[in-house]
Amino acid sequence: MIDGACRFITECGAYTNPEDRAILGRADFSRRQARGIAAMYADLAVHRLGWTFPYRIGAGAATPPIAPVPVVSGPGSYAKPVPPPVWDGRDKEVNGVTFRAVRRVVMALQHGLPALQFADVRARPVRAPIGQGETFEVLFVVEGEAGPWWVTTSGARVPMAGTAPRVTIDDAA
Repeated sequence: MIDGACRFITECGAYTNPEDRAILGRADFSRRQARGIAAMYADLAVHRLGWTFPYRIGAGAATPPIAPVPVVSGPGSYAKPVPPPVWDGRDKEVNGVTFRAVRRVVMALQHGLPALQFADVRARPVRAPIGQGETFEVLFVVEGEAGPWWVTTSGARVPMAGTAPRVTIDDAA
C-alpha cells in the first residue's frame, strides 16, 4: 500500500430486521449509498492525504459540490456546532428546516457515529465520532438528505440510523 493511503470497506446486504428492511428497500437507497460512498472517499482523501480541491460527485453542473473538510489535527480542531432552537417542547421552523420536538436520551448502536454541524453527510464534524453504547440527549429531529437526524443539546446533528430508540414522524396526522 502507498504511504498515506487508506482503505475503505463497505458492505450492504441482507437485512435481518424490519428497520434495515425499510432502509435497504427504499427506491432511492442505491443512489444514496453510492453518493455516501463517494463522499466518504473524498472525506478520507482530505483527512488522510491532505487533498484540498473541491470534489464533485457525478457528471455535469447539476451535481452539488462536496465542500472540502479541513484536516482535523486534534480535539480542538472541530467545527463549531450550530445551536439548536430554544427548547419549549414545541416544534420549530428555522430557515426552512422543521425541528420536531422529541426530547429524550438515545444510545449509539454502532461505533463511529458522526456528530456533524448540519444534517448532511458532507457537513463538518463538531466532535470525535460517537462510540457504540454511548448515550446522549437529543431535543429535536430534522430531515436530512440521508434520512432523519437527531439534534443534540449541544447542536450536533447525528444520523438516527445507528441509534436506539428511533422515532417516526408522520405529518399526515
